[in-house]
Amino acid sequence: MKPKNYSSCELPDHDSEFLNMVCTNHQCKNRKLLCSHCQLNHQVCKKISLRTFTKIYQDQINPYNLESLKKQYNDLNNHLHQIEATLDYSYTFFNDIFNQIKASIYHVKKQIYSTQSDTSKQKQFLILQQFELEPSIENFNSLLAEIESFKPNSDKIPFKVKNIGPPKFLNEDINNMEIIVSKFQRAAQTITEEYLNLFDTFQKNIKNLFPNILIEQLSNNQSVPSFKPINNQQQQQQQQQQQQQQQQQQQQLESIQIQKDQNVQVSKNQQYNYDIFQKYQTSNINTLVPNQISSTQNNNSLENDTVLEVNDEKQFNFTLEGSEITKMLLINENIIFGIGGTKFYIFDVSSQQTKNENVQSILTISEDAGFIDLAYFRLDEQNGHIYLATQKGSILKFLAEGRKNIKIKKDLMQPKIIDKPGMLQILISEGGDKLYSIGEEMKVKIWSLNKMELISSFLLKENVTAFHTDWKILFIGGKNSITIWDQITLTIENLVVSKQKVKKILTNKSKLFLGLEDYIKIYTITNQRRLEILKDIPYKQINLIQTIKTNSILVVSYIIKQEEKLCLYDYEDKIAPQELLEQPAQCCSVYEQNKVNYLAFIQKTGICFTFKMEYISQLVQ
Repeated sequence: MKPKNYSSCELPDHDSEFLNMVCTNHQCKNRKLLCSHCQLNHQVCKKISLRTFTKIYQDQINPYNLESLKKQYNDLNNHLHQIEATLDYSYTFFNDIFNQIKASIYHVKKQIYSTQSDTSKQKQFLILQQFELEPSIENFNSLLAEIESFKPNSDKIPFKVKNIGPPKFLNEDINNMEIIVSKFQRAAQTITEEYLNLFDTFQKNIKNLFPNILIEQLSNNQSVPSFKPINNQQQQQQQQQQQQQQQQQQQQLESIQIQKDQNVQVSKNQQYNYDIFQKYQTSNINTLVPNQISSTQNNNSLENDTVLEVNDEKQFNFTLEGSEITKMLLINENIIFGIGGTKFYIFDVSSQQTKNENVQSILTISEDAGFIDLAYFRLDEQNGHIYLATQKGSILKFLAEGRKNIKIKKDLMQPKIIDKPGMLQILISEGGDKLYSIGEEMKVKIWSLNKMELISSFLLKENVTAFHTDWKILFIGGKNSITIWDQITLTIENLVVSKQKVKKILTNKSKLFLGLEDYIKIYTITNQRRLEILKDIPYKQINLIQTIKTNSILVVSYIIKQEEKLCLYDYEDKIAPQELLEQPAQCCSVYEQNKVNYLAFIQKTGICFTFKMEYISQLVQ
């Protein structure tokens, strides 16, 4: 402090001396500013200069700098506002989608009940039976009333009876609906798990910031839904009930005297069944069977901590007949699909032997032109469709049945030429209804999988280096940019991301990952579908990257200081990558089941490594 900032002592006979000392004695009852004369009365007290006093004071309040604290509160408020906005957006979006789906279901159910209750076709049979028993003019006229038209010059079928029966369904459409049910259940379970985990993380973070704050707790019934499939006994009971209902309806129909004015009776029946449908619609049918959340006792000295455990390492030597696996898919924990050269392979890695076991392909498909890409769409846990892209620019489709003893059936679809011979990449939409392709024609094409008809396409301006789809958004990599084709907003955007070639594009939840030559760029995808850079991760000579969908983990194969490594990197935690292998990987695939991830890596030499990865809880002090 400067002398001009000191106050002067106002006591008489103290000559207005500067008050430049402070008494800091903890027992002194007259602690105050002191001048040189005042100090005589505080000879036994501990005294420090006013400059030292202000310095000590300032040092203690610096960690709580008001400007810094204000910024922290503002940042926290902004984060909370963003969470609120996200929840509001999600609630509105999902509420609209759910209402649209439920409205569609309502109309379909209404049509089903109307069709099931329509007795017109049964009445046609009764009219015919009545005429056969009593071929009267009146009954004959009733038969004529059911004839739609008479055909000229036709000896075999001279007339056509009115087609007023229920519509015929294709078995494929019914089977597709069963697949959709499974996907709805899987999506509901995944979303619920994600929000429960987020809520738990949110609670812990708030408790760390404000230990005394009251946090809302989840009610006991808010747990992850489980979906119980109908067993055979339940199906038989339902079929018996349906048969009994049909018999009762038949008996009722036979007891009804056929009226001349059938239209009146039909309208009455429709009104009656519509009333039944309304009652059915208002009944409370709950298809979700929630698991109970088990409660744990708190321990003051111990707490649970989740640890990533990677174990069950196995090594296999695949017999490849001189070719290299260029793409692989881990279909379940035991089965690997792969393509290499002119061969499509299926390998079984269920053996308990852990080192250097030679494995032959249990099934091989050959194609003279050679396979260039592979895609798989899972129908259920047992079956799926295999799509193979060839150097001819064609697509082959097969049905794979079983989990272990795989059977392959060729689809009725003939090989479809979708591009010029040469490079061809394919992807299957998450709904299994579309195929996306990029080939020598330098066009992104969207195909209908049912009929393999071209739906849409657009021309690219540069060679494709990476190709990825996430829901209804296509990402196409180039020499220094990515092209984003949003099929919801029907917009196409080109974004320059680096001076390096984009070698790989991946997504996981709200993150976008770009694998470049020697680093990985991570973006956050906002609710407004914008990309915000999150971080850059430096690596040298990246061979491949892969995501672990259930965790915030990247699998990275790279070369550093002429050493080839394969590691796991948690992009949300500030910890060093965990080394998995001191070897490179040509291909990588991940299969997830019940929160357990199975990893498989294949090298150029045909050596395959498999791992099991899961989070376990440990008690820590």
